[in-house]
Amino acid sequence: MKKNNKSSHSIRAKQVTDWTTRSIKLSTKFSLPPLKIAKTNIGYYYARADGQQRIFTNKDQLPGYGNSGILSPDSVSYTNLFVNGMLQPPAIYKVDEGILELLSTDVPSENTLIPLQFITIYLA
Repeated sequence: MKKNNKSSHSIRAKQVTDWTTRSIKLSTKFSLPPLKIAKTNIGYYYARADGQQRIFTNKDQLPGYGNSGILSPDSVSYTNLFVNGMLQPPAIYKVDEGILELLSTDVPSENTLIPLQFITIYLA
């Protein structure tokens, strides 16, 4: 690939041969859009388990750890749940706006910290 300028590229081949052994000369040009840098925004929701609870709401958010609440999965790019510092597979929890539901058979022990991370990726 030979670069002509910052927004246009050219590809050249001396010949292209197919199964019939005919050959042709091929030359094409295409333009690439300007490079856009992705930006990220990361937010957190923190709760503490009581040893019985499976459903956490915005009311369960620990004071002093932000006030974003549980964001809608439709408004963020990725959601990650950590229980006791361990990343959890998406199959064991469900997130809706204002609600985090644990689908696993066991519940976190009392006083276990439960951070829910929200990552939003966007073009500036």
